[in-house]
Amino acid sequence: MPFADNQGARIYWDEQGRGAPVLLIMGLGWTSAMWHRTRPILAERYRTVALDNRGVGRSDVPPGPYSIALMASDAAAVLDAAGIERLHFRRFHGWHDRAGICFAIPAAR
Repeated sequence: MPFADNQGARIYWDEQGRGAPVLLIMGLGWTSAMWHRTRPILAERYRTVALDNRGVGRSDVPPGPYSIALMASDAAAVLDAAGIERLHFRRFHGWHDRAGICFAIPAAR
């Protein structure tokens, strides 16, 4: 199982598929397993990288609170561990916290 170490926490991530990278971030409190319906479709054309946010799933559960900047830093650590240098953001689906995390990733790198 791949993990990225970031600011005292181990962040679980995995990948499926091949092609341009797509980062899948579930909302706080949900594991990456919640992508179970969408991910197989995306993985047919893209390299999907999904992570368990700190505090859920197989990631560590350090004391909170967890800021958007901290979670963006976790996502950046996962991208680094996966060897992904660049992502292109085209669309956001779902809750606002994921969009905030995604927009904060460049500052976290």
